[in-house]
Amino acid sequence: MRCYQFDVRLSAEQMMRYYRGQANLVVIRDRAGKVLHLHPRYLRPHLRPEGVVGSFELRLSEQGQFVELVRI
Repeated sequence: MRCYQFDVRLSAEQMMRYYRGQANLVVIRDRAGKVLHLHPRYLRPHLRPEGVVGSFELRLSEQGQFVELVRI
């Protein structure tokens, strides 16, 4: 399994851009400097009134398929 840790701060308004179809990927840089492209649907469970804020770990299979996104 491949794991990537990152910090994110997306306001609720920024997340609304994805729901409106104005953007289709969230571009994130992990703590090691790797650029990740994440579909916003994976952030939805972590959406709060203030947006998506916190530290997360993205877990992918060896084939690069999404496994889970957990708050750390």
